[in-house]
Amino acid sequence: NSSYLSEQRLLMLIILLFTILFASALLFVFRLYNSNRALLVKAEHDRQLVQLGQAARTLAHEIKNPLSALKIQRDLLSKKLPDEHKRNLDVIDRELTRLNTLVNRVGEFLRNPKGMPEEMELCHFIRELYGERTHVTVLCPAGSALVYMDKERLHIILDNLVNNAIESGGSAEIRITDSKEKPGFTVADNGSGIAEEIRERLYDPFFTTRNNGSGLGLSIVKRLVEAAGGSISIKNRKSGGALVTVELGDNNESSYS
Repeated sequence: NSSYLSEQRLLMLIILLFTILFASALLFVFRLYNSNRALLVKAEHDRQLVQLGQAARTLAHEIKNPLSALKIQRDLLSKKLPDEHKRNLDVIDRELTRLNTLVNRVGEFLRNPKGMPEEMELCHFIRELYGERTHVTVLCPAGSALVYMDKERLHIILDNLVNNAIESGGSAEIRITDSKEKPGFTVADNGSGIAEEIRERLYDPFFTTRNNGSGLGLSIVKRLVEAAGGSISIKNRKSGGALVTVELGDNNESSYS
């Protein structure tokens, strides 16, 4: 009997050790999978940042060269035109300056996506921008959602999303979310929604489905939102159209650390 009990104890010990080893192996595989997944996500994020850098350089090169040529032609016209017509060149000067500023701003946004963040009331900021704009509806909750972000960069995010919504369905609805932990907003349109085959490429630099699109808007938006400690997601609405959800992180400096 004692020999039998010893054999049973040995068998139970072997089974226990095997179970522990098997569980350890599963845990190791699970951790390895998560580690590799995190590395793949980081690699994809780094790839997109490299593409954005290349996009900024390409944009600067493709626009600044024609701008320089236009500036030369403008100076030649200034010498040949009668004085009473030279004031018409002011329009050309303004537009050349605007385009040059736009190119420089895009590059600066990508090099320094955080900008100079400050605390602001999100509803008040958005109402000032779009409260009187046609085809745009702004819906605010009773409470005040505070965010900590660079105003100019937030303006760029909103402009891209609102203009996309209007181009897709003719109108845009901005709804501010009143979450204390994750303040943000949604932008909805009444267009045809996002086709499944292009969903994974929405944030790729230079990818666009529009003939006159640059393919940089959403990639820049994603970069600026993530720099603010936030996130962005896009899905189709059951009622039709697309819904963009932007969360901007906590309304303090810790989101930027």
